[in-house]
Amino acid sequence: MAVISLLGCVISPCQAEAAVSFSSLGRIMADGLRAPGAMDIDGAGNLYVADGRGGEVFKFDQHGRLKGVFSLDGTGAGLAVSPEGDRLYVARSHDVVMVDAVTGSELGLLAGGAVAEGVEFACVGEIDLDSAGNVYVVENSHMKIKVYSAAGQFINQFGGNGKTPGTFMRISGMAIDPSGRVVVSDASSATRENGKIHVFTMNSDHSVQSVVAYLKSSTANFGSPYMDSPRGLSFDGQGRGFFLEYFRTSIRVTDATFKYAGTSVGSIAVGFEVGQLSNVIDSAYDTVNNRLFVSCDTLRIEVFGIDGGQNPEPVVTNQAPGSATPVSPTNSTLITSA
Repeated sequence: MAVISLLGCVISPCQAEAAVSFSSLGRIMADGLRAPGAMDIDGAGNLYVADGRGGEVFKFDQHGRLKGVFSLDGTGAGLAVSPEGDRLYVARSHDVVMVDAVTGSELGLLAGGAVAEGVEFACVGEIDLDSAGNVYVVENSHMKIKVYSAAGQFINQFGGNGKTPGTFMRISGMAIDPSGRVVVSDASSATRENGKIHVFTMNSDHSVQSVVAYLKSSTANFGSPYMDSPRGLSFDGQGRGFFLEYFRTSIRVTDATFKYAGTSVGSIAVGFEVGQLSNVIDSAYDTVNNRLFVSCDTLRIEVFGIDGGQNPEPVVTNQAPGSATPVSPTNSTLITSA
């Protein structure tokens, strides 16, 4: 059974400079969904959630109703869906499986960029798609981003282990913004390692054109108290970034130039009730209804309206009445027609 509790409680920004408002719109839960992890939304508003314990992918419609459960042996670390809602890409330990997003049938594996004989990935992380449908996958063991075509063929890779902009020490999140930039968060120490948010501008051949890196502890970019442990991230249609902070249990918002634009600190409480957050894992943004979905490793997905965003109204279809049946007013027995 899937449950979505709808609320109308507005949560105002706690700081004067914060231009983003959050309103709790309820939560989504489902039997068997024990550790909601990576998430994505298709163009019709369907939400796909990878469960990190059972290995399934749960599909919900835009109203939070459970539409399907696909058993795929996933890790919960990565998931992406095409805007058309026809294809899923799901992280396994050493593979990314392509799946029919309607039936749940497996279509094949990403291939052509093996790290060893018969091993495509050493450890799969986040997955996202660019506007052309190309697939970007985090390779956690080698600290790289690998790029594949929509059909699953390897194209290129970039990154690597290091402390300079464009290299990583501990990748904790990855997403592609509306302008096509690949944004990668590194949760390692900002002072001793490479704790930055790396923003890659890509060439047409999927090589790196340029990279800009922002310290995760920069209050000019991510507010205060400083962002210590970034996790999942997503973007709205304006290019604003929503960065989850695991250790401080908060959401940090940047504008399209990665300047600080708002935070949930002091407004969304830490806890387990509806409208509260804890153990945040990933986020997904519904650009049609301006809703932010946040998966928590506590059996639930919290739903927030951004700047007045609301849950869509369920469609009610009126059906024409059937033929009248004459019934006796005294004993409700059917009256035979002549």
